[in-house]
Parts: sequence; structure tokens; C-alpha cells
Amino acid sequence: MYKVGKVIDSDILEEMAEECLSRIWGSNQSKVTGNNPYSDVRTSKTFQSHYRLYPEFCEQLEDWVGMGCKVSQLDLLLYEEGDKFKIHLDESSDDSFRRYWSTTTVLRLSDDFVGEGLRIYGDDPKNKYSIPRQEVGDTVIFRSNLWHEASPVEKGTRIVAVAWLDYPKL
Repeated sequence: MYKVGKVIDSDILEEMAEECLSRIWGSNQSKVTGNNPYSDVRTSKTFQSHYRLYPEFCEQLEDWVGMGCKVSQLDLLLYEEGDKFKIHLDESSDDSFRRYWSTTTVLRLSDDFVGEGLRIYGDDPKNKYSIPRQEVGDTVIFRSNLWHEASPVEKGTRIVAVAWLDYPKL
């Protein structure tokens, strides 16, 4: 169903967390609300990064996943108190690529963080699988066609890197 591991060097985690904060807070980006079509799904702040900005992160993730998979998209997300990402699938309707694996890596948790993190439901959004609370450095990998969500932050902040991997085109 899913696999959890510590696969990314800690210095890379810290660099990415700082980049997320500078990009999001530095730009005064507001929460995803208002006329945004995803406002009922996501309340986190997102910096959609280009995966080539973090080659070491992508290489370590690709080596861990194996099977010739390559990172096709990488986002940095900041969750503050009350922020969440409601239950959804990561499958893409775009025929030019296919998300096969989804990953979430915890980059930073504030000292006062209270909350769970990722929940995976599998093929049926009514069947929740328990994942132990993810700590800094934990990477969770699962198939992109599985229902999942990021639980609300009760207190503090959580910063994560979300990456999608697919197979090279033949």
C-alpha cells in the first residue's frame, strides 16, 4: 500500500524548507481561497517548483524508488494552523505523462506542531489506512491512483515536498 523511509540527506531537507519559506512568505502569497477552483480541496500554500532546482533531492528519491522512475513534478507546500488537503487522487488526465508514484517528504515541523499528516485510503475513500505520524525526513511513497489526504494542522506549521514519479517514455 505504502512505504516509509528516510532517504533524503538532512542538509537538502533544510535547504528546501528555507526555499519554501522564502518563496511563499517572501512573496506574501495568500492561502488558496476565493475564486480558486481548488479552495474546497486545499488550504495549504504551494510553491510549484521545477524538479531540476533540486537535482540531489530527485536523484536520492529516484534511487530509492528504482525501476527507472523519474521525478516529473515537485511542489513545496506550507501548512499552517487549520490548513489541509482534502481526500483526492494524484492521477493526471494529461496524456503526455502519467503519474505512477506519489511521494511526500516532511521537510520541517515547527517545535509546537500538533497534527497527523498524510492519510492513505487505498482504492476506496471509505477505508483509511493508518500511517504513523511522519517526522522530519520521512518520505512516504504510494501509487498515485490511491485516495489520500493531508490532515489539518492543529497547531504550528508543517512543510513538505510532494513529488510525482513516472516511467521514462519508451
